[in-house]
Amino acid sequence: MSIALDGSAGITFPSTSVQGDAGIGYGQTWQNMTSSRAINGTSYTNSTTKPIMISVIATATAAATTLKTTIAGNVISQGFGSNSIDSDINSNPIIIPVGATYSVAPSVGSATLVAWWELR
Repeated sequence: MSIALDGSAGITFPSTSVQGDAGIGYGQTWQNMTSSRAINGTSYTNSTTKPIMISVIATATAAATTLKTTIAGNVISQGFGSNSIDSDINSNPIIIPVGATYSVAPSVGSATLVAWWELR
């Protein structure tokens, strides 16, 4: 497949398939998944055809809570923590590869889910 440069219009693609295969964010929107997600280590699968990104907000219900994100069984990130009860805690935004399983859970203490957003 070739890509042609047009001096006045920039790059033109021979078909929309190249644009459809563009990276994360192209053709995706942030979706509120709060009602269908839990921060108790429940595993979900990215069954889309593109990588997705997740961002989670919770409220600490026990002191010293942090959120850890696990992808394919590996702890990839441990988000911002709180040393006080009823404080907001956040996961780091994480990219989830196609077909990968992922979960979010408190690593210490407990938390209540406030919002779970996915760019999909």
